[in-house]
Amino acid sequence: MTDHSFEHVEGGSVMLNTGHRMPMIGLGTYKIAGPDVVNALDAALRIGYRCFDTAIKYGNEAELGAAFEILLPIHRLKREDIFIASKIFPAEKNFVEECEKGVEESLVKLRTSYIDLYLVHYPTYDVFSEEADKDPINKERRRETYLTLKRIAAQGKIRSVGVSNFEPHHLEELDDLNDPPAVNQVEFHPHFTRKNIIKACKDRGIVFTAFGSLGRMEPSLFQDEALERLTEEMGCNRAQVLISYALSQEIPVCPKSIHEERLKQNFAAYKFRLSDEKVEALNARNKPGTQGNYIRAYGWRVV
Repeated sequence: MTDHSFEHVEGGSVMLNTGHRMPMIGLGTYKIAGPDVVNALDAALRIGYRCFDTAIKYGNEAELGAAFEILLPIHRLKREDIFIASKIFPAEKNFVEECEKGVEESLVKLRTSYIDLYLVHYPTYDVFSEEADKDPINKERRRETYLTLKRIAAQGKIRSVGVSNFEPHHLEELDDLNDPPAVNQVEFHPHFTRKNIIKACKDRGIVFTAFGSLGRMEPSLFQDEALERLTEEMGCNRAQVLISYALSQEIPVCPKSIHEERLKQNFAAYKFRLSDEKVEALNARNKPGTQGNYIRAYGWRVV
């Protein structure tokens, strides 16, 4: 059954392999906390944002849930008018039980009966541990976490299940299930173009989604001469070019800001479309290997 929610949302939407639509432009909420939560969400809803990206690891699900409970009626919106995405790391032990517990806690904190998109946040339990990277049961760990999320989705508590930071070999491990993730959310910008992952996603009907599309404003990216040249040609700012770079390739984004003017500028980036020639000019700025990894997530190291 096809869900027509978000079909006409400003900025556009993409159809997931679950039959649900996801807005192309979301608000990333990493490290947004305290009074900034209400202020940022209030501005975002007013501007037109309808997709909001969080995670258990971000520690702000409860604040987001409380803010939405206050703000949605003010903006004359209902729960079904917004798209909420959250994420869970595979547990080091007790994968199934910890996943079930994590989802239930997310639902309570976000004050919702369902979550639109729930991702396996990472292919192992710790981003920065080389010991975790090499753990021989990583495959079982992420598979069981994924399958648990799918079972919870069958109960109606999750609408779409996806993954994040998965490399092609991690996706291949799920092929025998014949039930691919809806989304793979990965760091993506002109210095880190991830062509191998994009192809692996396309081959499986998975929507490749960008996080870190501004590269944390890494100077070498923001001062790139190709980027500077396009800002002048297009009459927009650097962040808008970087966001448009993804959107012009039909890649959804979730840039973060707490400042209303930047929120407006980021959201307006969908109005600036890059030609294929301009996209290729930025693709040519890709760094060798993993040198463009500015977010410091190391999924390719994980067995």
